[in-house]
Amino acid sequence: MNRRAANALRLLAIVYIVSTIKTVVIGILRDATLAKLQPEFHSEPVDTHALMERLQSIGKVSMILHLGLLAVTLVGFVLLAMSVEKRRGLVSAAIVLLLAYVGYTVYQQLYPSMSEPGFSTIFVWIAAGAAFTVAGMLPLIVAARQLPGWDKAQTAISGALLLILLPIALDAFVLLGHKYSTGWQWGYRLTDIAYTAWFVIFGLTAARAIESGTPPPAMATAGGTTLKAGPLRAIGWAILVRVGIGFAVAIGTIVSAMHGAYDSLAGMAVGSTVIGVITTLFLIGGLAGYSKYPAPHRNDGLYVVIGLLVIAVILDIVTAKTTSTLYGLIDKAQHADSMWSMPSISEMESMQSTVAWTGRISIVLGVVSMLILLGSLATTARSVGAPDLARIAGVTIALVVIAAFGAILVGVWMENVKRKDESTLLLLAIVLLVVAVWALTNTLRVVFGVANAVERPAIPAADPLP
Repeated sequence: MNRRAANALRLLAIVYIVSTIKTVVIGILRDATLAKLQPEFHSEPVDTHALMERLQSIGKVSMILHLGLLAVTLVGFVLLAMSVEKRRGLVSAAIVLLLAYVGYTVYQQLYPSMSEPGFSTIFVWIAAGAAFTVAGMLPLIVAARQLPGWDKAQTAISGALLLILLPIALDAFVLLGHKYSTGWQWGYRLTDIAYTAWFVIFGLTAARAIESGTPPPAMATAGGTTLKAGPLRAIGWAILVRVGIGFAVAIGTIVSAMHGAYDSLAGMAVGSTVIGVITTLFLIGGLAGYSKYPAPHRNDGLYVVIGLLVIAVILDIVTAKTTSTLYGLIDKAQHADSMWSMPSISEMESMQSTVAWTGRISIVLGVVSMLILLGSLATTARSVGAPDLARIAGVTIALVVIAAFGAILVGVWMENVKRKDESTLLLLAIVLLVVAVWALTNTLRVVFGVANAVERPAIPAADPLP
């Protein structure tokens, strides 16, 4: 049974490698052919008909290979479902998602749409890509759950969730933003390479462990170890205060913008950043204390979280400085009495772009940090006999991924939204707000609940609230 599960994982790893090679090679051939169709890339006449036939041939070969690899992938999923003892339902879900993707792909080939795609069509494209992406990583998550003593399980799962989110976000950004270019195609290829590399590295490691029957390496029991709850409480309060500040600043920003008080917005940006940086330093201090827990009681990824938070602090300072200057220029433009006293529009646009990109990077850093932290808290919860909190942490990881993807989707959609879609966008934003509040509530329950479990491991029903 173990050998069959391990062989299923190895088969999937081989299929993913072949699929990635196919994607890169086919993509390069297609790009080279398309380049020959561009007048600026050649000085002599070209046979356009022959090049179009070559593109069609490349497309047919790519689709045949794609469907063949999907068939072998389905075989691997079925073998894994027949072999694993835990989380068999996740493999069944992967099979259903893959079959749905295959069905939609075949339908698209038989009945291709000739009209310009609307939002509903693009949404279905994104959903189909999401089904394929999620299905591909579920076997790795299942394999990690077969090894309760594997100290890299949470790292493998957190990375898998991030690499599920990344292609979906890229799809949303490219399709909703209509950004069809060679550069973005390379973004897809690099994402595909990272996706495959992660599965191969951790999937093959898990396969060896499943076949041998021992986790790589096994977690040692730290008998008699005293754990301190203080660092966990510091983390919980820091998260709560930081979210509260962000909420208050968001309301203040909306009110000030409605009244055109951009000078007060500049001061608010600086003040909130100062408080935010102080709160983040407290959070880093809590994480430093948490990282001193023995290895069986936490994940090594905590050091990565600390590094990401340091980068986030730097980005916050840069954003605050740029935002403050930008609001100052807007206020100056409002009170300008002539064209000569108007600030530079290009400078304001450059600052606006800087603020937007630093904000996006900060969101990515926050999502990755939260996924790693929740994974570590789940490990701590299991080590102190609180499996319910570990389960809540797992649910919260899924909520964070959904909220992050939704935020990216809304952000990209807002730049190209049509009037008829505004109500749908508003509804999606409300749903995301509910998901975000749910994730925050669960996170605080897990943090303070684990702190209580560390202090009073003999009382499993301890109130998790601070």
